Amino acid sequence: MRLNYLSDPTSRFYRQTLTADKMFFETLEPGPDVKPLPLGKIHPHPQSEDVLRALKVFDTFCFGRFATWRPDELAHQTWQNILEWKGTL
Repeated sequence: MRLNYLSDPTSRFYRQTLTADKMFFETLEPGPDVKPLPLGKIHPHPQSEDVLRALKVFDTFCFGRFATWRPDELAHQTWQNILEWKGTL
């Protein structure tokens, strides 16, 4: 995936995302040709929790919505998870 930040002041788009077979343009302005992507670019996957459990076996701990693949995790929840992990040391 490649992200291009667009600096053209006449364009309503601020970022272009290129994947192997698709191109997306991102904007903060609503419009008829704009479709919102819920939860940003992180989408839940049924195997992510299994991967996290397997990593713990090797003392590898993941924190944050991107590392854990949990799109609805908020910063204060990440901080709480870190504090709980720290308490187990």
